[in-house]
Amino acid sequence: MKTGLLRLFAALFAFLFSLIGQVGYPCPAKAKAEHLCYSAIVMSDLYLFEQDDAKLNVIHGYSFAAYRTELGTSIFVSPFGSANPTLTQDTDVDRGFFLKQVKPEVKVTAAGAAGLMLYKRSPENQNGTDRVSTSSGMGLSLSGSVSNNPSLGASISYSQSRSQMTNLTDWRTMTYSNSGYDANWDYHFNKYFELDDWVVDKLLSKKARLKAVPVISAHGLQYSAEAIWFGSHHKVSGFFEFTVKTTVVNERLKFVKNNLLDFELSSTHFTHGLYTQTT
Repeated sequence: MKTGLLRLFAALFAFLFSLIGQVGYPCPAKAKAEHLCYSAIVMSDLYLFEQDDAKLNVIHGYSFAAYRTELGTSIFVSPFGSANPTLTQDTDVDRGFFLKQVKPEVKVTAAGAAGLMLYKRSPENQNGTDRVSTSSGMGLSLSGSVSNNPSLGASISYSQSRSQMTNLTDWRTMTYSNSGYDANWDYHFNKYFELDDWVVDKLLSKKARLKAVPVISAHGLQYSAEAIWFGSHHKVSGFFEFTVKTTVVNERLKFVKNNLLDFELSSTHFTHGLYTQTT
């Protein structure tokens, strides 16, 4: 009995870890026809923000997939998109508006009642490294005729995914779940923590200057994250309901006073909360 359970869990872990988020999950036609697999891509309209010198566009959406096998039911949600600022001011005394933070969030409103638990989030907390996991390829195929045996989702086979890494120099990512069901990520600027950290030439012989804006903050961030929920086939029932939200922050720094004796630096930022139509 113990050997059988160990094999079952080993197969489950191999199945779950072989799937990493991407823009779109493939779903074999026969598996979809037999309700063993469902997949979709949801895209929101391009978000454009222009107010005085602040310009920003955001592309955001998510991929969704549900798979049923003899091991249970798995739900995949992969928020993706890009936040793209425009530096309308980029001088030694005035820089902005640059990108400061991007927060994709998946808020689950009905998972526990359906017997599903949050199993995994990618990318994981990176502990200060400047490289994070991103989406990779995943393929599905049929090893048998699902229509002849629709109760066996195991006839769907999953290919091994290929992990990729992307440099996030001067940025950091973290993931957290306040409720134990929700999945949240926080990509944020991680180089200058106080306003004074942006300033060079603080000596009396020169006027203060602003450091250059790092590349990602100046030109934008493209992201792809993924959360996996899993439930035993004995317990899963009901609905899996969720909302997807992306919060983007852009900022401007400008000297309001700058002479040989003293300087004063001001910060202006906008916070944009964007919702994507949900399943």
